[in-house]
Amino acid sequence: MEADIRERVIAARERWEREGRLDTVRDRLFGAAATAVVLVAMLAAVPDRGTVTPLVVGLAQAVGAGVALAAYSARTALEDPDALRDAEFENQVVVGIGTYALGSLYGAALEGGPALSAWRLLFQETPGDSEWGAPGREGAWPRWLAGGAVLLAAVVAVEQVSAFVGVDSLLRLLAGAGSDAPTLPAGGVSVPQLGLGGTVALLVGAVVLGAVIGLALAFARA
Repeated sequence: MEADIRERVIAARERWEREGRLDTVRDRLFGAAATAVVLVAMLAAVPDRGTVTPLVVGLAQAVGAGVALAAYSARTALEDPDALRDAEFENQVVVGIGTYALGSLYGAALEGGPALSAWRLLFQETPGDSEWGAPGREGAWPRWLAGGAVLLAAVVAVEQVSAFVGVDSLLRLLAGAGSDAPTLPAGGVSVPQLGLGGTVALLVGAVVLGAVIGLALAFARA
């Protein structure tokens, strides 16, 4: 493991301990890991109908699993300063992963971009305030990230709803929302009964959709 990565983590830990924030930082890392695990579990309940949904859900689950592992390992690495100084991948895998993940995120955050927003979101600080230099510019990417996440979530939602009620019924529903839409037949659109499983799946999808949008907005504002 590179010496500068370990030194960054040690310096950050010592600073958090001096400021009395170490327990808060570890709690936030645990919260990030727990949130990622819950989202991965919830995404498993999303039906894999359609073409876009399986790809988006699979990618989100892979990212969530990586975030959960990195956040929990970083929390473990910050627990024992002696282990932090001596850990390598060969002897303490979890601490080694956590040290590498946290140190790499710190170094990337100094250059700005996604890592800077991730650091601010996790730790409520700018790493450039420390002795390691000033971060670069973030640019416009957070807005693109939030917009892309919302767009993908909307595509998945439309794909799942169309799978439940049928494409024709969905198109008639969307057409009925317009001011110049054709008049619907008497009795309106007949929507099939979803049953308990379908209802639960739609509720889970709504929660996941809200979580994705909320996380994207929080990430963009960080």
